[in-house]
Amino acid sequence: MWPPKKILCPTDFSEGSAAAISQASQLAKQFQAAIYLLHALSLQTSLPTDPGYSFNMAEANEILQQQAWQNLQDSAEQLKNAGIITNTKVVIGESRRRDC
Repeated sequence: MWPPKKILCPTDFSEGSAAAISQASQLAKQFQAAIYLLHALSLQTSLPTDPGYSFNMAEANEILQQQAWQNLQDSAEQLKNAGIITNTKVVIGESRRRDC
């Protein structure tokens, strides 16, 4: 169990998440651990109420997925350049518990 060999680092691409990734990278270097970057993507499920608004939900969700994947790849590239083994995953779903 200790020292860690895998570090899960969820991210929402905020400044706080960047700080967490930085801390995780320090631990990964210290313990020769791999970092697993994870982003939970909540897809759009409802349309705007304005009847004159044109919106293709499938297209918008695809763009969100591509952006999330690219952001994760950018973060992973920095970690890999620092010599840290890095894995990435984008999952579809809520990033928080609903019963809290």
